[in-house]
Amino acid sequence: MTLTVENGSGLAGADSYVSQADATTYHDGRGNTAWTDLSSDEMDAALRRATDYLGETYRPRWKGDRTSTTQALDWPRYNVERSDIACALYASNAVPAEVVRACCEMALRAAKGPLTPDQGQAIKSVAAGSVNVTYADYSAATKSYPAIDGLLRPLLSGSAGGVAISKV
Repeated sequence: MTLTVENGSGLAGADSYVSQADATTYHDGRGNTAWTDLSSDEMDAALRRATDYLGETYRPRWKGDRTSTTQALDWPRYNVERSDIACALYASNAVPAEVVRACCEMALRAAKGPLTPDQGQAIKSVAAGSVNVTYADYSAATKSYPAIDGLLRPLLSGSAGGVAISKV
């Protein structure tokens, strides 16, 4: 199945933020040889899973609004302020470089296994006789990717804890 890459026009059938060629260039530049070890089909599947992950994880926190009600993905968006240039907005007809880089990074991780595996509470201790399992207090049952959070921080509203922050 051919990968359909979002080109900034809000494609209804887009399933990736990055082309296989652009992801390969990205990973080559960083010496990530594990990417080039993948087959073409594996690369496409990893890029789709990475794009899905970005939507599932960050959709509630993206700044701005989608440019079309028919677009398949969360980007492009409009009214997204840039934090690096005063009084400037990200282009509403493009996918920001931060999203592209995050998608490339997540694709490499997706090629190695599930990005959001089913998880239970962390085990604190296990006893063999009469089987006794103790779960860790307040243990999180989710996987996190701080490097991806950092890449996307300029495009997100609120905090990591989900508390919205607004300007007055």
